[in-house]
Amino acid sequence: MTIEQLNKANEIKNKIDTLKEFQMVLNAGIISCVTYELKPYSDKVEPKIAHLDIHDNRNISDVIGGYVTGRIAELEKQLEEL
Repeated sequence: MTIEQLNKANEIKNKIDTLKEFQMVLNAGIISCVTYELKPYSDKVEPKIAHLDIHDNRNISDVIGGYVTGRIAELEKQLEEL
């Protein structure tokens, strides 16, 4: 394995780990989104957090979960090919 292939493998592994962590959070039932807004005329950045209870929105959970599972499978295949 070359250094370039090792770097690519590490990049893919990091993506897989991130998606698996997201998958765990998804299974917990609530997704939170954080945005940051720079206040005008100041250097203050204020976070805004929105929560979505996906237990109440089962279709959303299924669509997101299916995508994440498929993406993990694709990345694992790429990793094996390296």
